[in-house]
Amino acid sequence: MTVVARRSNSVGTPMLVNIPHEFDWKDTGEGGLAFFFLVPCLPYPGTRQVCLAGGLWWPQQDAEVSTRTLPSPIDGGLLVGSTGQSLWSDTLESYFEFREHDLNEEGAALLSLLRKIYGEYSVELVTLLDT
Repeated sequence: MTVVARRSNSVGTPMLVNIPHEFDWKDTGEGGLAFFFLVPCLPYPGTRQVCLAGGLWWPQQDAEVSTRTLPSPIDGGLLVGSTGQSLWSDTLESYFEFREHDLNEEGAALLSLLRKIYGEYSVELVTLLDT
Protein backbone atom coordinates (compact mmCIF):
# COMPACT_ATOMS: atom_id res chain seq x y z
CA MET A 1 0.00 0.00 0.00
CA THR A 2 1.48 3.35 -1.05
CA VAL A 3 1.02 6.23 1.37
CA VAL A 4 -0.13 9.63 0.22
CA ALA A 5 1.03 12.28 2.70
CA ARG A 6 -1.53 14.91 3.67
CA ARG A 7 -1.02 18.60 4.42
CA SER A 8 -2.27 18.09 7.97
CA ASN A 9 -1.10 15.38 10.32
CA SER A 10 -2.04 13.10 13.16
CA VAL A 11 -1.59 15.55 16.05
CA GLY A 12 -3.16 18.73 14.70
CA THR A 13 0.18 20.54 14.36
CA PRO A 14 0.65 22.48 11.11
CA MET A 15 2.73 20.34 8.78
CA LEU A 16 5.92 22.28 7.92
CA VAL A 17 7.52 19.29 6.19
CA ASN A 18 6.86 18.17 2.62
CA ILE A 19 7.04 14.42 2.01
CA PRO A 20 8.77 13.82 -1.34
CA HIS A 21 6.59 11.75 -3.67
CA GLU A 22 9.31 10.27 -5.89
CA PHE A 23 9.67 7.29 -3.57
CA ASP A 24 6.97 4.72 -2.89
CA TRP A 25 6.54 5.32 0.84
CA LYS A 26 4.48 2.70 2.59
CA ASP A 27 3.15 2.27 6.07
CA THR A 28 4.73 -0.69 7.86
CA GLY A 29 2.21 -0.40 10.69
CA GLU A 30 4.92 0.40 13.26
CA GLY A 31 3.59 3.83 14.20
CA GLY A 32 3.96 7.37 12.91
CA LEU A 33 6.79 9.82 12.36
CA ALA A 34 7.34 13.03 14.34
CA PHE A 35 9.48 15.86 12.98
CA PHE A 36 11.31 18.21 15.39
CA PHE A 37 13.62 21.21 15.47
CA LEU A 38 15.84 20.72 18.55
CA VAL A 39 18.24 23.21 20.12
CA PRO A 40 20.99 21.37 22.01
CA CYS A 41 21.84 22.52 25.52
CA LEU A 42 23.75 25.79 25.13
CA PRO A 43 26.72 26.60 27.37
CA TYR A 44 26.03 29.26 29.98
CA PRO A 45 28.66 30.91 32.16
CA GLY A 46 28.12 30.50 35.89
CA THR A 47 25.06 28.89 37.43
CA ARG A 48 22.48 27.62 34.98
CA GLN A 49 18.86 28.43 35.78
CA VAL A 50 16.26 26.62 33.73
CA CYS A 51 12.48 26.99 33.68
CA LEU A 52 10.69 24.13 31.97
CA ALA A 53 7.18 25.62 32.08
CA GLY A 54 5.58 25.01 28.74
CA GLY A 55 8.71 23.35 27.40
CA LEU A 56 9.17 20.22 25.35
CA TRP A 57 9.73 17.09 27.41
CA TRP A 58 12.66 15.17 25.98
CA PRO A 59 13.42 11.85 27.66
CA GLN A 60 16.93 11.18 28.94
CA GLN A 61 17.40 8.03 26.92
CA ASP A 62 19.60 6.67 24.20
CA ALA A 63 18.01 7.38 20.84
CA GLU A 64 19.72 7.30 17.49
CA VAL A 65 18.83 8.58 14.07
CA SER A 66 21.11 7.46 11.24
CA THR A 67 23.82 6.35 13.70
CA ARG A 68 23.87 9.85 15.23
CA THR A 69 23.11 10.27 18.92
CA LEU A 70 20.43 12.85 19.57
CA PRO A 71 21.19 15.89 21.71
CA SER A 72 20.35 15.43 25.35
CA PRO A 73 19.55 17.51 27.26
CA ILE A 74 18.09 20.21 25.04
CA ASP A 75 17.32 23.89 25.55
CA GLY A 76 14.36 23.92 23.20
CA GLY A 77 12.33 21.91 20.80
CA LEU A 78 9.49 22.40 18.35
CA LEU A 79 7.28 19.78 16.78
CA VAL A 80 7.06 20.85 13.14
CA GLY A 81 4.91 18.03 11.84
CA SER A 82 3.98 14.38 12.09
CA THR A 83 2.40 11.56 10.16
CA GLY A 84 0.19 8.68 11.16
CA GLN A 85 2.31 6.39 8.96
CA SER A 86 5.85 5.03 9.29
CA LEU A 87 6.84 5.96 5.68
CA TRP A 88 9.23 3.17 4.65
CA SER A 89 10.83 3.11 1.16
CA ASP A 90 11.93 -0.20 -0.34
CA THR A 91 13.94 1.80 -2.91
CA LEU A 92 15.96 3.61 -0.21
CA GLU A 93 15.73 0.75 2.30
CA SER A 94 15.00 3.28 5.05
CA TYR A 95 12.33 5.32 6.75
CA PHE A 96 11.76 8.92 5.68
CA GLU A 97 13.96 11.39 7.60
CA PHE A 98 13.29 15.02 6.84
CA ARG A 99 16.09 17.35 5.79
CA GLU A 100 16.21 21.10 5.30
CA HIS A 101 15.21 20.82 1.63
CA ASP A 102 12.01 19.00 2.69
CA LEU A 103 10.69 22.03 4.61
CA ASN A 104 7.87 24.05 3.11
CA GLU A 105 8.08 27.86 2.95
CA GLU A 106 6.84 28.35 6.53
CA GLY A 107 9.19 25.67 7.89
CA ALA A 108 12.21 27.18 6.11
CA ALA A 109 11.35 30.64 7.50
CA LEU A 110 11.06 29.26 11.04
CA LEU A 111 14.39 27.42 10.75
CA SER A 112 16.05 30.60 9.45
CA LEU A 113 14.67 32.59 12.40
CA LEU A 114 15.89 30.01 14.93
CA ARG A 115 19.36 30.08 13.37
CA LYS A 116 19.42 33.88 13.66
CA ILE A 117 18.41 33.67 17.32
CA TYR A 118 20.98 31.02 18.27
CA GLY A 119 23.81 32.35 16.10
CA GLU A 120 26.67 29.87 15.91
CA TYR A 121 24.62 27.10 17.56
CA SER A 122 22.87 24.93 15.06
CA VAL A 123 19.33 23.66 15.22
CA GLU A 124 19.06 19.87 14.89
CA LEU A 125 16.45 18.45 12.48
CA VAL A 126 15.21 15.19 13.97
CA THR A 127 12.75 12.57 12.76
CA LEU A 128 11.53 10.02 15.29
CA LEU A 129 9.55 6.84 14.64
CA ASP A 130 6.89 6.53 17.31
CA THR A 131 6.56 2.77 17.78
